[in-house]
Amino acid sequence: MITNLSLSSYYYDNKIRLENKEFYCNDQPIRFLSNIKDINIIVGGNNTRKSRFFKMLMEQESYPVWDTALALEPFIRDLELANQELANFNEIVVADLKLYGISADIKGKIQNVIKKVSANEEYQLQIVLIKGVVQGVIDNIQQCKTKAGLNEIKTSVDDLIYSLNMSNHLVQAIYNEDLLIKQQFSLTKSPYLALNAKRPSDLRKRLKDAEISKVLIKIKELLIPFYKNISFELFNPNIIYIPVLRTSRTLMGISRDIFEETVKDQMPNLNRNTVIHTGLSLNDRVLKSRNGTKEDFFDFLEFEKFIGNTFFGGDNINIIAQFGGKEIKISLPGERPNISFNDLGDGVSGIINLLYPIFTAHDDSWVFIEEPENNLHPAFQNIFVKTLAENSFLKKKNLKIFINTHSNHILVNSYLSPQDINVMVFSKRDQDTTSITSFNDDKKSTLDLLGVLNTSVLISNCLLWVEGITDRLYVKSFLKAYINSLKKKDQVIREGLDYCFIEYGGSSIIHYDFNETVENTASADIKAFYSSNRILVLADNDNNEGKSIRFSKIKNRQFVYLDTGLPEIENILPDEILKDFLKELGVSGNQIDSIDFKLVLTKKLGEVFNGVKKNGRILKIKAEFGGTLASSYKKKLAEFVYRKVLDGSYNWETLQHSLYVKNITTKILNFIKGSK
Repeated sequence: MITNLSLSSYYYDNKIRLENKEFYCNDQPIRFLSNIKDINIIVGGNNTRKSRFFKMLMEQESYPVWDTALALEPFIRDLELANQELANFNEIVVADLKLYGISADIKGKIQNVIKKVSANEEYQLQIVLIKGVVQGVIDNIQQCKTKAGLNEIKTSVDDLIYSLNMSNHLVQAIYNEDLLIKQQFSLTKSPYLALNAKRPSDLRKRLKDAEISKVLIKIKELLIPFYKNISFELFNPNIIYIPVLRTSRTLMGISRDIFEETVKDQMPNLNRNTVIHTGLSLNDRVLKSRNGTKEDFFDFLEFEKFIGNTFFGGDNINIIAQFGGKEIKISLPGERPNISFNDLGDGVSGIINLLYPIFTAHDDSWVFIEEPENNLHPAFQNIFVKTLAENSFLKKKNLKIFINTHSNHILVNSYLSPQDINVMVFSKRDQDTTSITSFNDDKKSTLDLLGVLNTSVLISNCLLWVEGITDRLYVKSFLKAYINSLKKKDQVIREGLDYCFIEYGGSSIIHYDFNETVENTASADIKAFYSSNRILVLADNDNNEGKSIRFSKIKNRQFVYLDTGLPEIENILPDEILKDFLKELGVSGNQIDSIDFKLVLTKKLGEVFNGVKKNGRILKIKAEFGGTLASSYKKKLAEFVYRKVLDGSYNWETLQHSLYVKNITTKILNFIKGSK
């Protein structure tokens, strides 16, 4: 289901005409914010009306929210366009009940249609009546504020779908003289003569040229998915506003929350349920949390636990406020002295100021945060967004969070949980209007709006360099099996975000320079360090001491070189997997038993398996040169292992029978985790 927030109530309540709207989507005034998620991030360049839009959201007295199977903004737009096509047929009378020759059955059906699309007792079924009902549905969806209004819309859409079906049948009867339709409606005269007062030949030509039937079907097909699965609720939530005007420091000589007073003066039309949190009243609010209701107290305990785990090594801390005072202190366990809030680093105090009102918010609250990145180190920005997206306590609160930001760090973290995060991108459309698009539509352009360069974002945390596609499949298989065996669920790693593969093609690795230092001397080698600042290279052993010595001399603390320990990566597979693969190829059990698998430690698999037969025919399993497996068999073996890990046939218990697999996999996983 897609959550859609209606903006129409704001425009209608403030008597703002559609043509005077400031915000557009696909060159049309926007009436619904579709795809609203738990976390909604607003980004864009300077002077793109982000703050105006933020203010507009907070000034709504209520929030009409639709849950539908489709996004309402494009649905309404498509329905309007289709209805405009109906305007070409306004003068057409599909049926005229004053004509004779219509059976009682069909007359009753047509009367039923007319009743559904017209309050008047008309004798004629006209296209203009259907067009009016479609427009009424469009208007009612935009202005709906009650569940009773939703029921009225459902009834109208149900009637409209019936009318469109019947009208299309009648049009088909007029134009095609369809025998099936003629029989169905029991028409006593030629269909087009019985159903329309105009000359049949003129009407048939008009219908053919305009293709009215296609428009009727188009409108029906738009309405059916909307009608099938839809719900509406008018929210009046508690609202928390964390403005850009905030501080986590005590202002000497100031007893009032002058920041809150300033915000109220500058934004007099804020929703009456809004609580403004600037940080200047933090002491009083902590006191209230500690001495308030049971729910307030337990919320505050969760917040203390989070701060202790995140910044104080898991200690059970206490955040203490003083009656009649302004200074908050952090009480640590044991005999360690208390820490004044003012003595905390800006990052820790800033995080506390941002997250305290969110942890202590009532369930189902809506939270609006302006520029959370202010005074926050990028690492703390990551902590902030990860907490909102992943903290189990906060997720249970069912909050709706809106963030206005310029930070690419917060933006990139939207990849962490895309199912829970929606990114809206604001850009100038012209001098007076703004375009709102999705971050997923064009990530690069979004980063350009923020002034972000490729050197700072949208690259994986680390790169895994492997020799080829088969090596990549083995590493993916090993990592998946190993991670599935771990009990901790926080061991999840994401390819493309936490790590990425590069296939370097065997001996070509010698042309890359992985040194971190930059030298002024000319070099023919490729500077691989600048593709990523954390690189792990996995290479076959090949008994190549020169390669190992070369990489051991690399001056880069973020570079790791691993070799397989055996001639090739296939050699490190447990014997039982190699035997299963040979069985899959059709090699008999007797042949498999005759193979000396100890040779796997020193020879390439092509040599070890050379001469095996399937149904009496020798398999061309050995490559022409080098003793390795033929390329087709290399690929088959890698895909075999990958498939078996995916379907659960092989797990970590099987794979770790090879100490080489165990050693390589644990080192690769630790490298990836160290890059996060």
